[in-house]
Amino acid sequence: MSPPTSQAPALSASGRRSHLLLLLYSATASCSLAQLAHRCGIDADTVQSDLAQLEAEIATLYRLTLLCREGSYRIEGNVLNHRLCLFDGLRRALRLCPDRVERDFTAALTHQWRDLPPALQIPPPRLAEALERLLPLLPAQRANSNRQFLAL
Repeated sequence: MSPPTSQAPALSASGRRSHLLLLLYSATASCSLAQLAHRCGIDADTVQSDLAQLEAEIATLYRLTLLCREGSYRIEGNVLNHRLCLFDGLRRALRLCPDRVERDFTAALTHQWRDLPPALQIPPPRLAEALERLLPLLPAQRANSNRQFLAL
């Protein structure tokens, strides 16, 4: 009999790439291969393979570049392509690994949000009110997914 594990369940290759993309976007500085492997809970060789596939995907779809300088990774490209990539990646991650979105991306986003000047922050009640107004305009069959996405 083996002891219970507290690790999150293993992700598919697509789920791992979605998680990696969000980790790269949520980082305030470049991420090393070791940091990404640790945050994903997988070995460095798998992360490197996933990064190569992710690099090809974002280059083809969004004209972005995954740069590795001095062992640290970051995504470069124009602002619009960055936003499109992030939004698509976030949608996919909410479908494939919602627990990791909550654990890693939402936590980092909340931390960065608190560092903004108060004039740029939207009070939570006002944000909730805006969400309630927007949701009826969206397809009902995806209401929960849309709520999560819009909240982020």
